[in-house]
Amino acid sequence: MKSNLVFIFLFIAFGAFAQNEFYFPFEIIKLKKEGVENEYSARIQHDVHIEIRKGAEGRLYSIYNDKDRTRKQFAGTVEITEVAEGEAIALIRISGTRTDWVDSGVSMIEIPADLRNAPKYKNVLYDVLRRNIRMTDVYGEKDMFTFSDLASNYSSLAETKLMKAMVKESAFVAEAMAEQMDSPPVTKGRMKGTDLFSAMKNVNRQDIRDFLLYVSIAPRKYAGKTWKFSEVFATWIDAGCPTTERHLVETLEWGIAEEAYINKLLQHQTESRLDNVSKILRDSMSACLAMDDLDNAYSWKGALESLYPYLEKENQAWHHFSLGEYWEANANNEAAVEEYKEAISRFTETENEAGLLGAYNNIGNALRDAGGKRNLKSAISYFDKALEKMIPLSRKNPSISSITAKVVLNKGRTLRKMGDTDKAIALLQEELTHLEKTDEAGWLKKSEIYFEIAEIFEEKGDAKKQADFETKAVSAYREYELMKNKKKRL
Repeated sequence: MKSNLVFIFLFIAFGAFAQNEFYFPFEIIKLKKEGVENEYSARIQHDVHIEIRKGAEGRLYSIYNDKDRTRKQFAGTVEITEVAEGEAIALIRISGTRTDWVDSGVSMIEIPADLRNAPKYKNVLYDVLRRNIRMTDVYGEKDMFTFSDLASNYSSLAETKLMKAMVKESAFVAEAMAEQMDSPPVTKGRMKGTDLFSAMKNVNRQDIRDFLLYVSIAPRKYAGKTWKFSEVFATWIDAGCPTTERHLVETLEWGIAEEAYINKLLQHQTESRLDNVSKILRDSMSACLAMDDLDNAYSWKGALESLYPYLEKENQAWHHFSLGEYWEANANNEAAVEEYKEAISRFTETENEAGLLGAYNNIGNALRDAGGKRNLKSAISYFDKALEKMIPLSRKNPSISSITAKVVLNKGRTLRKMGDTDKAIALLQEELTHLEKTDEAGWLKKSEIYFEIAEIFEEKGDAKKQADFETKAVSAYREYELMKNKKKRL
């Protein structure tokens, strides 16, 4: 058994045509040169549940090349010419002169195919098989799981049974190998500190699931091929139990894994990986908040809180910033203010000016919404801190003037709530003079400022000025629409 295999991190995307139709990867089993230059015929094998149609057209890809071993590269086209039970013949037309790409060691093909009797319950085993990855026992005689297993009464209980069988297979092979050779140490990852065979004897279903998720999501090396489960599983442990960002995101989002497991999983991730996962979680929560989907936003909040202890300070700042937005959306302004204060503290320490200015604006909004004389006065001070730096920048760089206008508008709304309407009008009208030559975002902000001024005059009982500014608001919004539509046409 090989204990040290090199993982090639190459990614593959599978597009869906119809409900049960996907691009399936296939390894080239037998290759034959045809009479026409750059044309070959290839035999491929497939599971009986995968239905390939005669005439189906696909693509040939090199698995890697000398310059870039991280991406698949288009190498030619494929057309299915013959179909039989469990196998098919494909005509390959090479693009360019790299005929060495059709060698089975460095290339593979992708063909659109139907999946017969697709299971209703779809989880990680289904994802692995959909990549046309087969895993057998150590003797290469029995598949650890097949589409037949999934198609017949497949459920979470059936999946548990199949994974338990893989746990047993891992322990069985480890015991057999321990009698034949010394067990190599595991030098990295969450199983660091033990030896390979001991690790294989003590794995659980969660470890098996993590491995299968990794295989199904990331390395292109596995797709379209048959592997002995125990060998590739041992390789995965030896490589440090690598994971993907998607795996980390899903594990944190679901929130059902044990705390000890999550701690072990996160402790061995790189800083850049955790940064990326943090951004995915924040963006996902923000998207839910934008749609007023507070229930799903709550699950992303929990995911962020699980990740927080493992983040460096700048990402911790963005974490607090996102939680401030969450609490604002839930009308808990007191909690939002506390989160923004934490964000400000960390943004100040890490000298992240963009984050700091955003936090000043948001905490000002939260304090205004909270109400009360002291909160309103404090809100103005935070808006002023932001504008102190933003106004000079926007006057030199008009492209960011709409961002400054947003903060000015928020300050104007706060002054209005304090009852200082004349000061609010003066502030907003002054800002409009800096938006005369503006872009799409600027026209939208002008429209909002005009509407704000119109509402103030409505409160004052000045119907004429109210109507005048409402007309200007509508006109500005039309300019915004024209610019937006023009950009779409371009």
